[in-house]
Amino acid sequence: MQLAYDLHIHSSLSPCCDDDSTPSNIVGMAVLKQLDVIAVCDHNSCKNLPEVFRCAEEYGLLVVPGMELTTAEEVHCLCFFETLENALKFSDYVKETLFMPNDVDIFGHQYIVKNDTVTGEEDMMLSSASGIPFDTIYDIITPLGGVMVPAHVERKSHGILAQMGFVPEDSRFKTFEIKHVGFLDDVRKDSYLKDLKHITSSDAHHIGLINERINFIDVPEKSIKSILQYLKN
Repeated sequence: MQLAYDLHIHSSLSPCCDDDSTPSNIVGMAVLKQLDVIAVCDHNSCKNLPEVFRCAEEYGLLVVPGMELTTAEEVHCLCFFETLENALKFSDYVKETLFMPNDVDIFGHQYIVKNDTVTGEEDMMLSSASGIPFDTIYDIITPLGGVMVPAHVERKSHGILAQMGFVPEDSRFKTFEIKHVGFLDDVRKDSYLKDLKHITSSDAHHIGLINERINFIDVPEKSIKSILQYLKN
């Protein structure tokens, strides 16, 4: 079956995101745009995922637990998990590696939402690099049922090609994300990326930028497990 997806959306937890991008507004917009599956991937935290799951359940919208991790090299990498529980465990692990408190006046709010109400803010600066090197991510998240997908690889900031110059040949991920597919031929000049599959998501920092029903994943069933299997095979 083909599922319309957007697997890279930010919520009000991300400091660079619009404060109106609450979990309920994200889910509402995804339903309005007739998406089948989404992933909210905030920077270095998963603390809004419980509210995303709560809101999505009413509409039958499939949610893949995710995070946009910033590595020690400042490479952005999407990390997806089979369960909300394991995503939250990873979130706690990542927080222990963050070193800079957030300054709201400079970097903006990082709202945590529960029951459609702002209940607090993340105190560490989520837009900073974590202490997790790129070459350790696979081994950290695999025991948690996780799958890694380097984000927006074509970008001149925080894409793996710009930050590291190349993809290490001992990498083990099987899918990469590209936002602007016009750069796909250039990206595939990298020896590691040349034969891999890719996904295209919005990286939306405002609900209006969430993708329309334009990108599809072909999977056996509508489940988190099937999505992750697609990404890692």
